[in-house]
Amino acid sequence: MNDARPYARWLRASEDRMHALRTELDVAGLTAMTPALELAAAFHQAVLEDHDGLSAALSRLRELTQNGDHAFYIDIAHFMADLPPPAEHTAPQWLDSEHATLKRWHEFVTARRDFLRNRR
Repeated sequence: MNDARPYARWLRASEDRMHALRTELDVAGLTAMTPALELAAAFHQAVLEDHDGLSAALSRLRELTQNGDHAFYIDIAHFMADLPPPAEHTAPQWLDSEHATLKRWHEFVTARRDFLRNRR
């Protein structure tokens, strides 16, 4: 029988570390770095296929980028989760096509997910 308690403890510890990092960035006045942290959180949630956590990370990321700074993180986070970007969002101009960019970011997530599955 597979015991989910170690995973639940690890997930809670990970969420606690992300919360602590958000707080430390805020206290240090390094709020410009917070969107990058939320992008990392979205990656983490996409790898884990944690839809609730991903939704929360995307919501925080939208709030942090509403002034237009780092707005392309919204697209990247959606690409990682294999989700379409929000309809109201202005898409950036990618060097490659949007499809090629989506594929690359999603492959990044699936490679990490495969690595973690094979490690168990």
